[in-house]
Amino acid sequence: MIKEFVNRFFPSLASEMSVIALVLDGGGMNWLEFESTKKVVARHGKGSSKDLASTAYLQGRKVRTVIQGRDTFYGLIEQDVLDLTSIDHFIPFGTGTYQIRTCRVPSLVTAGKSAHFFAAALNASVENLKEEFANYGVLVDSVEVPVTALTREFVVNRGKQPPSILLNIGLEMTHLAILVDGHPYLARDFPIGHRHFAYHWQMGCKCTPQEADEALRDPKVCESGPLEPIMVSFISEIQRSIRHFPLQPEMIYVSGQGLVSGLERRLAAETGLQTFIDDTLKVQWTTSVPNSHHFKLALGLSM
Repeated sequence: MIKEFVNRFFPSLASEMSVIALVLDGGGMNWLEFESTKKVVARHGKGSSKDLASTAYLQGRKVRTVIQGRDTFYGLIEQDVLDLTSIDHFIPFGTGTYQIRTCRVPSLVTAGKSAHFFAAALNASVENLKEEFANYGVLVDSVEVPVTALTREFVVNRGKQPPSILLNIGLEMTHLAILVDGHPYLARDFPIGHRHFAYHWQMGCKCTPQEADEALRDPKVCESGPLEPIMVSFISEIQRSIRHFPLQPEMIYVSGQGLVSGLERRLAAETGLQTFIDDTLKVQWTTSVPNSHHFKLALGLSM
């Protein structure tokens, strides 16, 4: 039975040229297998994180994954030549307790100079994540923060763009990044996702979780009263990021499996910015995927 499952869903796992990207998100699991040389998504799927206990096809496999939320921190420092010791003062983790990645970007403040965008993650949390996978016989090849994966995927698919906001909405967390010409300058995670929208609808309408999930597929749901409190909080998070950014963003690209139907129109109305559902462009899928934007984060991990 296991062999039949592997043959059906992961026939090319043995190929060294394929990459498995797997995202755990608030009890959910989102994965894909990407064939790097062909730029093809060979297999993809979703499920509960509890399914890791029964995913025998991942035994001994290497996966790329992401760490997110309160155990990460992002920032931008205006230094032409980076002094890593100065970054330590900005990061709310103890010295020596985190790992950091930096990216040199053109300064938006001083012409001809550089700045450095940085992303930090707690070492203990990274190791705990690896251990969680290892308990199921899964090997973690690399761990990234969401902004690096989302930026990479966006640049591959759309190239350099004027100031743009990337919004990736998960089940319990939303990742926001502002890019200018393909470079990240601002990134945030905030704890609002699909389950928060569903909960507010369920409480407001006194319905079941299943009925709430179904209601969130209605294109007009974002205009309805029960979602208004959480919708106001969600939009205020985005507007706050826009206010604190030195340039005016021109577009918003929305993705993620937590996207609520019609949210892009509500965002456009509230922010005055062109807003798009960011389905992938230059990557092929071996099967038809009507909502390829659900896999945006995993796709960025695989590249």
